[in-house]
Amino acid sequence: MKIIAIDYGTKTCGVALSNSKLGVDSVLPPISTGVIIPTINQLIETYDPDILLFGFPLTKSGKVGQRARKVIRLVNYLRKIYTSKPLIEMFDERYSTIEAMEMLKDLPKTKAQKIKDSVSALIILREYQSSLAKNNIT
Repeated sequence: MKIIAIDYGTKTCGVALSNSKLGVDSVLPPISTGVIIPTINQLIETYDPDILLFGFPLTKSGKVGQRARKVIRLVNYLRKIYTSKPLIEMFDERYSTIEAMEMLKDLPKTKAQKIKDSVSALIILREYQSSLAKNNIT
């Protein structure tokens, strides 16, 4: 199964890719939020994913806030375009950026800032895969 995970941000979106046949997860360069739709179209054309996974930024208390509503609007728009494949999912991303920054703490700050969104997407991807495994869904 191929999954593209996206950590949707205000200015940039982190991107990670998983190919379970190859057993490989990798980060891709972050993309500008301003060109998210054409870039997603290009990613889908290039990688032919089974799932397009968006981090769902709930508030700390688990409620849907402004950022989560933006993701919902984007996901709903994409579901109208991609009606069969890829499956478009959302997954709770609370604390993924904090985890990413912890993983990157030994890098120079400027380098860590450049890749934190894509590392965050990788964390979202791995947590999603873990939830599938727990539920015996592959």
